[in-house]
Amino acid sequence: IAAVSTKLEKEDMLDELIDRYGDPPDSVVGLVDTALLRNTAAQLGITEIKQKRGMLLFYVEHPEPEQITALSAAYKGRIEFNSLAKPYIGVKAVKGDKTMKLMEDVLFAMWDAKPPQPPEN
Repeated sequence: IAAVSTKLEKEDMLDELIDRYGDPPDSVVGLVDTALLRNTAAQLGITEIKQKRGMLLFYVEHPEPEQITALSAAYKGRIEFNSLAKPYIGVKAVKGDKTMKLMEDVLFAMWDAKPPQPPEN
């Protein structure tokens, strides 16, 4: 489960669990979802995600301009960017936002805007 790093791998993992054990409990689905989000964040260079004062803060050393632009368009007036000592991109939660869903949406918006490049050999 810890190695799940794409949406396809997540679906394959859940299908395999269903084939072997039947419908997994919500806690297992949550574990797979969490693994996907952690691995996606790591691939994007995000070192930490915090929730503070109604904002989700995504700490990333080198945010890509394309990612900032995509998030600004998707979350008009809800983005905060700090490039000082510990750079982060903040997204303000609004009433009705579920934290995990907002985190997932932000990570995949960043991924879609500028996917990480595989390391060169």
